[in-house]
Amino acid sequence: MVKLGYIGKFQAGFGFPERFQGKVNGDFPFAKVGDISKVARAGNKYIETANHFVDQEDLPLLKAKTVPKGTIVFAKIGEAISQNFRAISSKEMLIDNNAMGLVPNLEIIDLDYLYHFMCKLDLYKYAGITTVPALRKSTLEEIDIPLPPLAEQKRIAAILDKADAIRRKRQQAIQLADDFLRAVFLEMFGDPVTNPKGWEVRSFSDVCKCSQGIQVDSELQKDSAENGYVKFLRIINYTQSSKEFKFIPAPSTDKALINKDEIVMVRYGATAGFVGRGLDGVLANNLFKISFEKSVLENEYFYYLLNSDYFQNILRNNKKGGAMPAISFGQLNDIEIMTPSLEVQSKFSQVVNMISDIKEHSIHSALLSNDSFNALSQKAFAGEL
Repeated sequence: MVKLGYIGKFQAGFGFPERFQGKVNGDFPFAKVGDISKVARAGNKYIETANHFVDQEDLPLLKAKTVPKGTIVFAKIGEAISQNFRAISSKEMLIDNNAMGLVPNLEIIDLDYLYHFMCKLDLYKYAGITTVPALRKSTLEEIDIPLPPLAEQKRIAAILDKADAIRRKRQQAIQLADDFLRAVFLEMFGDPVTNPKGWEVRSFSDVCKCSQGIQVDSELQKDSAENGYVKFLRIINYTQSSKEFKFIPAPSTDKALINKDEIVMVRYGATAGFVGRGLDGVLANNLFKISFEKSVLENEYFYYLLNSDYFQNILRNNKKGGAMPAISFGQLNDIEIMTPSLEVQSKFSQVVNMISDIKEHSIHSALLSNDSFNALSQKAFAGEL
């Protein structure tokens, strides 16, 4: 066993002022936490691009230093740490100051071996207990890692790579289903930015009502159900594939509970804007609970509209705050949305329902593959493989 500080060097990211943002190509991708999360969530191992780029001459102005190819990058600030997303830089790039990179010493550590070790490591428990969780280099450098000879590292990494490839294929099947539905959405309704089919446009506040999630003292949260208790979901667990519920005393009014027809959206942190549903009878924190007029919008259409690049780009460009960016009621209410005829929306719902069965099967297979991979990884780093 050795320390992570022995096998590599941790490198913090740099600030990224708005005046440098917006370039879609250049010498170096400038990866934010969202870029890293997007890669990992799509089931990919390597990050090679980002939403923003900078040129060589920008580096002195930014006072920034690139990370080399083969750096393992991850979130270092905020609730995004809990997602435990990792990616390997496939080229020299920059990372912002909400991220960190681990540059390995390849003379003593195999990159793929280290990557798998970092993926199984829950970094959230190493974050300081503060209002905004954060990782320190000094803490990370003291984490133990098993260090067998290089040949043994490569053998272990090769086994885990094969198992991981199966897991990623399952995840990619889910992604393909989502990509197909997004393509159908654009075909049926057109680009929400340009609205080429001329659908009626209304403001978000005209057809939707938002309420805010609640904060619950940790002393009231239980690990198992009791009489008069309801499910409570912390947002740090919501965007993970396996949701971990707590239980709290039922509120005095049912209005605080999410119902099956409502859509929810994360308000704070790196995952602000994440849209979900299926939380019937649950209480949650740090989110918007969104209801909408059924005479104007169907659930499937509205859900995919909120997940569209159009809607997400508006939210991304208008989030306020540094380490904990947030979305406000005002930002949501002012967004203009297309409201196609219910007849067309209903046809889209039929397509979604058809694909849902295939997607559910893929999700079930992915969960099984994930459990198998985690068990194999546990054995690998315990010296039992």
